[in-house]
Amino acid sequence: MEITRSLYCNASCELISNISAETTDLLIIAPGAEPPFPNCNILLIPDEMMAVPKAKIAVSYGMSPKCSITLSSTGEKPILAIQREITTLSGKTIEPQEIYIQNKYGLPPYPLMAVAAAKLILGLSPDSLS
Repeated sequence: MEITRSLYCNASCELISNISAETTDLLIIAPGAEPPFPNCNILLIPDEMMAVPKAKIAVSYGMSPKCSITLSSTGEKPILAIQREITTLSGKTIEPQEIYIQNKYGLPPYPLMAVAAAKLILGLSPDSLS
């Protein structure tokens, strides 16, 4: 499954089409997505992205050890590694840690990391991912 479209949502998780810096709380960019991108409060961006939109907070995801979010295991029980503090939309800090996550739908690594990171940024507890 390849995801090449970015979704824009506000803090109420409403999908929005009229994008502005005032309405975009979380911007999730899929690998291969093409700019232009709107400005946002929190940006979830794949490690391969070159053109980076303006954001108050950027959270990178990918298989690089430089990424904020990566997978330390990709087997039947994937382990999400949070390598740096992450700030949620409500301002809560999630400390670096490793979390076993469910992959009910057999997502490839990049979409799996993006979904798990988005859930954390939206305020779900790390325990809810396992």
